[in-house]
Amino acid sequence: MPKWLDLPPIWLIATMASVYAIAQMTGPSLSWPLPWWTAVAIMAMGGGLAVWAAISFQMAKTTIVPHRTPSALITSGAFSYSRNPIYLADVIVLIGWGALFGAVLPFVLVPIFIWIIQIRFIRPEETRLSAEFGEEFDAYKSRTRRWI
Repeated sequence: MPKWLDLPPIWLIATMASVYAIAQMTGPSLSWPLPWWTAVAIMAMGGGLAVWAAISFQMAKTTIVPHRTPSALITSGAFSYSRNPIYLADVIVLIGWGALFGAVLPFVLVPIFIWIIQIRFIRPEETRLSAEFGEEFDAYKSRTRRWI
């Protein structure tokens, strides 16, 4: 897989496209379809969380790009609630996207997306953070959950 394809936003966009395709094939199936603005609000919350976390990277002057070794360990802001707030934001956006179509079947893709993100990005990132920051990362890891 080319490196430019192995980025979380690419996986998110591909999963969103798959959710859309499945929703179009199966049609609405929720007995409690959400108003469109609720789904958009969920996606906006995910987007807001991603921006909040991205600002932390900028303030710490460290890389946001996966598969690169960071120069700082971020433990404040959104990172005080989740070790992976941007990935959590991606999941929130994906849930809002699925809710937009009122279909249940596409939600099967959410745990698959989480699994892919954990295997492709989170585990290697945690290995790099542990190697780079040692006990400091271990302490952070023990007090802050991976997701929420």
